[in-house]
Amino acid sequence: MLRKQIRTLRKRWAQLRGIRERFGTLIAKERKLLALGALAMAIETVCLILSPLPIKYLIDGLLQPNPEANLLFVPEHFYTDPTPSEQRWFLLIICGSVLFLATMIGVFSYLRTVWCATAGQRMVTKLRKQLYGHLHELSLRFHHSNRMGDLLVRITGDIPMLRDILSGAIIDLVGRLVLAVGYFGMMIYLDPSLAMASAGVLAVTGLLFIAFSLLHQVQATASVATSSSPSNAVSTRRTACLRNCHLCQQMYGDHFEGHLCARTCVRLKGRLSPDCTNLASIAP
Repeated sequence: MLRKQIRTLRKRWAQLRGIRERFGTLIAKERKLLALGALAMAIETVCLILSPLPIKYLIDGLLQPNPEANLLFVPEHFYTDPTPSEQRWFLLIICGSVLFLATMIGVFSYLRTVWCATAGQRMVTKLRKQLYGHLHELSLRFHHSNRMGDLLVRITGDIPMLRDILSGAIIDLVGRLVLAVGYFGMMIYLDPSLAMASAGVLAVTGLLFIAFSLLHQVQATASVATSSSPSNAVSTRRTACLRNCHLCQQMYGDHFEGHLCARTCVRLKGRLSPDCTNLASIAP
C-alpha cells in the first residue's frame, strides 16, 4: 500500500512538472500576480497561526492568571495585583487583536483569491486563443475524423480545469502545508502535552484513513466487476450519447433537432454517437 502511494505521488509530481514545462511561458507572464497571491497567502497563514495567541493571553493573563506562562509584554505585577484600569486596557487590547487578525485573514484571503483567479483567467484566455488558432490551421480531414463533441469538451472542459492547476493550486498546497506545520508549532508553544496528544490522535486518524481507503478500493474493484455487464455498458453508451446531444443543443440552440438526437440515442442504445453538423448521425 505504501509503495503504491509513493508511486502515485511520483506520478502526480511528474504530471505537475510536465504541466509546468508545457505552460511555463503562460505562468511566467503572470508571475507578478502569482507572486502577489503567494505573498497574500503567506500573510494569511501567519495571521491564522497567530490567531490562538489572544485566547492564551485572555486565559493566562486575565481569567486565570498564571505567572509561569511568561507572556510577552505583560508585567509581573499584573498577574497578582492588576488595577481595574489595567484589566480594561488588557481586555481591550485582546479584543482589538482578535478583530485585527480576523480582518487581516479576510482581506488577504480575498486578495489571494482575486489575484490567483485573475492570473488563471488570463492564462486560460491566452490558451484558448492559441487552441482556436491551432484548430483553424488543421486540415478538413482532421475535423471530419473527429467528433464535434470531443472538441467542445476539450475547449469548454479541459482548459478551465487547467486554470486552478496553473494559478492557485500550488500556492494553496504550499500554504496549507505551512499552516499545518505552524499550527503544530503553536500548539507546542501553548501546551506541549496537548500537542503530543493531538499528534497521537492524528496518527490514529491516518491509520483509520488508510484502512478505509483499502476497504474502498476493494469495494470499487467489486463495483467495476459488476458494472462490466452488457446492460451497464449499454446504459453508459446511452448516457454519453445523450450528453453529446445536450452539448450540441447548447451550442446550436433551436437550430439543432435535440428531440431527434435523444430519440436516436434511446432507440440505438448509444451505439451511434451524434455529430452536431451531420443530420445522418442525429436521425438516421
